[in-house]
Amino acid sequence: TWLPQLEGDSLGWSDLETGIVFGFPFFRRDTPLLVTPRFGVHVLDRPAVPDLPAQVYDSSIEFRHPRKFGEGPWAMDVAVTLGYYSDFESSDSDAFRVTGYGLGVYESSPTTKWVFGVAYLNRAGATVLPIGGVIIESSPDVKWELIVPRPRIAWRLPGGIPGSGDERWFYIGGEFGGGVWSIVRPASGTPDLLTSRDYRVVLGCERKIIGGLSRRFEVGYVFGRELEFDSATPDVSLDDTLMVRAGFTY
Repeated sequence: TWLPQLEGDSLGWSDLETGIVFGFPFFRRDTPLLVTPRFGVHVLDRPAVPDLPAQVYDSSIEFRHPRKFGEGPWAMDVAVTLGYYSDFESSDSDAFRVTGYGLGVYESSPTTKWVFGVAYLNRAGATVLPIGGVIIESSPDVKWELIVPRPRIAWRLPGGIPGSGDERWFYIGGEFGGGVWSIVRPASGTPDLLTSRDYRVVLGCERKIIGGLSRRFEVGYVFGRELEFDSATPDVSLDDTLMVRAGFTY
């Protein structure tokens, strides 16, 4: 993901993230425990003030368990993530954070699912985030995921066949970006806690290939950008910017 520094006194931001999913039977094969280690590098195109490190890093492992209750309409999806987030210069306890979410799903009809739950973000100003909404698939070619905080509407494109294992989609959506990292301020050498948050509107296209290399490409508009510090450093409001993102999944 790339957020360019459009203004000289703003902040550019680039992300490179990778992960791999392992599935283990959790009593039964159809109710797996999914274990996902991830690693991310975030490169900061820094202005002179505030003084920030050149990179911050994520290293985490997620434990996720989706489960459907019998043949009824109810299902759940719960996850816990253990992570270490820092510039690798600071080693205080703030670098280690536990996050997670818990969701309930009620399938009121073959085309409609209601989703509700909470996400525990473990960050200042947004410790607990409610999750709720509805997923509607009134046709094989349109999917409405009207779920806060990550709504999305997707349309199937020509060239893909439903159920063929090779599908093409176009979508528009929104998301809540940011993170928390324990850092050492380069100018003073003092430890601090950096919190970044923003809001994003995203247009994307995706090709899903079962048993092959799926890929997606997205562009977006990023606004409401804020940097907060645990120290006495004043919070910083950043200019709006654009977003370009590409992803690959096998």
